[in-house]
Amino acid sequence: MALNIFGRTEIRQSNGAVVVLQDVEVLNGNRLVGGAFVGSGDGLRAGYITKGTVTDSSVDFDIQWVGARGHYSGQLNAQRKLSGQTHNVNNPSQQATWVSGRQF
Repeated sequence: MALNIFGRTEIRQSNGAVVVLQDVEVLNGNRLVGGAFVGSGDGLRAGYITKGTVTDSSVDFDIQWVGARGHYSGQLNAQRKLSGQTHNVNNPSQQATWVSGRQF
């Protein structure tokens, strides 16, 4: 059974960015879809999850932003939070680690 990742989840990145996954749903058992936001005020950027999959202990998805796409992969850690790696698909040298703000 897939992780219950429904609703809203914050992803805190090692580069200081906080990505908010909003209205996340799992379709057909393991396909992850939903919206994403980063920043605030005039710096707010919106995106959406593409190519997303979820299992009982991992996630793997892309977020399509305007002009960029981030790839995220992660696993459940000992604290039952998701944590992993992300990189800019268009510029793979831009990388960060991340951890979810909530437990699963």
